[in-house]
Amino acid sequence: MLTFLREIGAIDNISYRQLTGSSKKQSGFDLRELRKKEIIEQKQSGKSTYYLPSSFFITTMVDKDPTMVDKDSINEIFSQLPPSITEILDKIGRRSQDRNLIPDLIIQLCSLRELSISELAILLKRNEKYIKTQYIQPLIEAEKLTYTIPAMISHPDQKYRSKSSLG
Repeated sequence: MLTFLREIGAIDNISYRQLTGSSKKQSGFDLRELRKKEIIEQKQSGKSTYYLPSSFFITTMVDKDPTMVDKDSINEIFSQLPPSITEILDKIGRRSQDRNLIPDLIIQLCSLRELSISELAILLKRNEKYIKTQYIQPLIEAEKLTYTIPAMISHPDQKYRSKSSLG
């Protein structure tokens, strides 16, 4: 449930019940307890009630997730990038008119260094799931990228490398 809350950014009673298989009464109790522990914050009321992650949740729970990328790691990656790539990364917006820009950029980045989906998401200013489905999977199918842990593609430490960097 906490992973869902982190990924989606909100949860309601129905979603909580679907995720946990709990009854309406039990889910109400559980969500109330999470509110008391200041893990979630209630918004609206009645049928429109939903919950957002609290600042406590964001600063403590999320940072412990092994897939999270710390600022030092991103700063190190940025410092090792050639100026031509950092210039493109600085200019890239949420929506690019050039359909090949992001895939080409991913290939270039992964030829310099093995990168996780979290690292790529931060560098490219995109959502992890979107990058994975729209870019990573097609690049792997086109044999332009490869997994660093091919035996377990969903491994939490999975990274990607460009096939051109294999030599």
